[in-house]
Amino acid sequence: MSRCWELKREFGLKTTRIVHWAVASFLSTVVLLYLGLIGLGQWYADEYDDFAMLADHGWRAILTRIPWSPRPVSEFLFLTYGSLVNRLHDPLIVPFLAVLWAGFLIAGMLTCLGIRWNHPEEDFWPDLLVALALMAFSVAYGPIMEVFYWPAGAAAYLPTLSATLLLFLQVVRGRLATSSGRGLCSACLLVAACSSETGASLVASYALILAIQSAIAIRRDRNTSGRRFPGWWLIPGVISVLLLGVVRLYRYNVVERPISAVSSALGHPLVSLLAGGKELVLEMLGQTVHSHAWFGLGSILPSELLLAAGASLCWSRLGRLPKTTRSQIATLSAAFLLGSLLTIAASELHFGAVCCRQHEVIRRCWILMSLTGFATVLLNSSAVTYFRNHRVSPLIGPILLCSAVFVVWHVSPLFKEYRFYGALEQATEQNFQSGFSPHNTEMIFLLQPPNALIAGEQIPAGRYTLDSLSPEYPHYILRFFHKQSIVFRPAKDWLGASVH
Repeated sequence: MSRCWELKREFGLKTTRIVHWAVASFLSTVVLLYLGLIGLGQWYADEYDDFAMLADHGWRAILTRIPWSPRPVSEFLFLTYGSLVNRLHDPLIVPFLAVLWAGFLIAGMLTCLGIRWNHPEEDFWPDLLVALALMAFSVAYGPIMEVFYWPAGAAAYLPTLSATLLLFLQVVRGRLATSSGRGLCSACLLVAACSSETGASLVASYALILAIQSAIAIRRDRNTSGRRFPGWWLIPGVISVLLLGVVRLYRYNVVERPISAVSSALGHPLVSLLAGGKELVLEMLGQTVHSHAWFGLGSILPSELLLAAGASLCWSRLGRLPKTTRSQIATLSAAFLLGSLLTIAASELHFGAVCCRQHEVIRRCWILMSLTGFATVLLNSSAVTYFRNHRVSPLIGPILLCSAVFVVWHVSPLFKEYRFYGALEQATEQNFQSGFSPHNTEMIFLLQPPNALIAGEQIPAGRYTLDSLSPEYPHYILRFFHKQSIVFRPAKDWLGASVH
């Protein structure tokens, strides 16, 4: 009887190991497939305009940008990139995106690797599979161009996403209980706050919730002599508020596109907050402008629920979480939702509408991590101990993670990009060669397919000069390359109708 039990146990362990390797291989493949597309990265108007100003005005251009875009981390990355581009006369899209993607991958894997190195006796598979699933979902979700393949957007939003992902994984694994863990989480908060206004909104939200909790704790226990100074979250919180204050003073006084002049939320904080709350509920139900709704539920919601359940099941194998850790996870999960709310409200206040795609991608990931955090806390309750310890639970969790990514994965656009990879990459290279060529005053610009996964900025085909009244995009390109005229050719002319 004991021999039979040992054989069953050995078979179960082998099956679990095979499933773990299969799921990890699938999720890694998804991430690497999207990583491979950085060769198709595209500039938008921002790069041409900002780098031209940087070349013409130097430090004055940097000082002009500081009040407009108070993002110390991302501005340093972006302006360093622009300086190299101007000096080398090379777009350097692939190296720049590769550096930002490396940060994203390291952020996802650091928690797992830390456990593997410092505690080799612990099971590292739950952390590895959940991290891979969260990263795979981030890239497989949908409109990711502005976060992962647009250098100006990636400089701001990829560090924001990377920092918040690492923060979430660290908090779930109880790293706030150690001084080194708090230091790393503080660094994550600083990077997020100093990378984008979206990240600053999250950090301010997190600091606000922690401040309220601290005030309640102090009120209950008036003896504060033994309390530790909460600098790890207080300093990033103060910095985020200051950065948001600069944005409010300077940027919110300027009319930007897109703008809805008929919106009742435009310029009205309270109305914007109410509109943001309504939009957040819809987004939590999976509804976005890029997904379809079914009986009020978005098509992406099942994938999010599958991933949240799978992640919580994987982590539940590590044992019951301490009460303090569960509270910390719930606090961060609530901060993700509050940060998303403030981001939407700020967009409604400034634009009169929900904007923009890069914000949507970040919010989508935050909502996913929030759902995962709450599910992890719920599944750690004593009421589900039997289910958590069931012999099939090591298999269910990874399978749910795999299913979540597979359901949400937009496979067709990805493989269409690889089908035309060589031609698309050559078109971008030809555009810059034509622009940097000193032998002509007119350049040829091949437009990317408008419906592609990585689509460059679109403009009506034709010839434009510096004297043209509109639009602005050709002017930015001509100023950057110091050309007099430009001819835009649509993708159907040089690539063929098959790409559409």
